[in-house]
Amino acid sequence: LGTVASGEEPTDPGGGPLLSAEPSVELYAEQPMVADVVFTLASAADVRVELAGDPGVVSEQAVGRAAGEVRLRLRGLGPEKSYAGELVASHAGAEEPHPFEIQTHPPLPGFLQSFEVTGSGSTEYRLFDHSTTPAITDSGMFAVDASGTTRFYLPSPGEQTLTAAHLKPPAAVRLLDDGTLMYVQNTRLLVVDELGKTVLDLDPTSVGVAAFHHDALRLPNQNYLILGHEFGDFPDPQNPGQTLHIVGDNIVE
Repeated sequence: LGTVASGEEPTDPGGGPLLSAEPSVELYAEQPMVADVVFTLASAADVRVELAGDPGVVSEQAVGRAAGEVRLRLRGLGPEKSYAGELVASHAGAEEPHPFEIQTHPPLPGFLQSFEVTGSGSTEYRLFDHSTTPAITDSGMFAVDASGTTRFYLPSPGEQTLTAAHLKPPAAVRLLDDGTLMYVQNTRLLVVDELGKTVLDLDPTSVGVAAFHHDALRLPNQNYLILGHEFGDFPDPQNPGQTLHIVGDNIVE
């Protein structure tokens, strides 16, 4: 993870502790597969997290909430699972281990622990939407590792009340550069963060479109391209003098 600074000029620890106190763990009930290891450095040091029994969990430095506070975000944790870990701080060849424990929250509704994976054996995660048919219930978004173990899951917050089946499940699920997830569901364009908090909820009627569906892209200028519905009345070639009400697609920016 490299050197994590305390926010002050690096000082020689002189044999003193590298951390100001033992690390704590912050859990998120809305996302049991994520946790933050929180600590404050007494001096500049290298830090890393070692988690026993699950090499698929990854860590990344997150922004602290207070002066001098450092957060290492752990992703890919299993829900309702116990972990024993160590935060290891090192300086000038000396290592200072700080043990911690994690007991994650129960899984979110619709969670599936694993999937059968076939293909080239790529180590990259696979991100996709999933729904239970034919009623199209328990829809959500999953990311699995190369072995098929679920490393990320969010149930889609959209209400499952529409009669048009193709609009019910999340579609066009994409991981954006800022770490948020974009998808189309129940006629709307949504962007949520990894904890499920809504960042954007775009009503198609606000831009003069009846509905969004199937696909969306975010452009380099941060605008969105989205498939929409349009309607029109056209002469019925089989019945002169009569019209047909037709639904078609358009692309909206």
